[in-house]
Amino acid sequence: MSQAQDHWKEFQPNRFKALKKAGKLEAALKEAAERTYEEMTPLDANGFYEREAWEMVREKYLFQPEEAKLKAKNDRKLMAIKMARPFNSVERLKSALRGGDE
Repeated sequence: MSQAQDHWKEFQPNRFKALKKAGKLEAALKEAAERTYEEMTPLDANGFYEREAWEMVREKYLFQPEEAKLKAKNDRKLMAIKMARPFNSVERLKSALRGGDE
């Protein structure tokens, strides 16, 4: 539950804040953990290792994807970084050709 709480706080901040404000965060975390366990149990009974069952189910309730607005913001940051790389490489090359002191 503590891992899910950290995940929700970082990747689903709006949901996290709303649940916390309503006093329902702890209950939501508990429910997510219970539902994860409930779905893992039959997988375990059907021959999956506990780790495999955990990996199959954990993102459904505990570690859901980041909120759309946060994802869009992070995607824009990543794109800016990728677009800056060629420019930074050219500037490093220019600096190296001038002796690196500039």
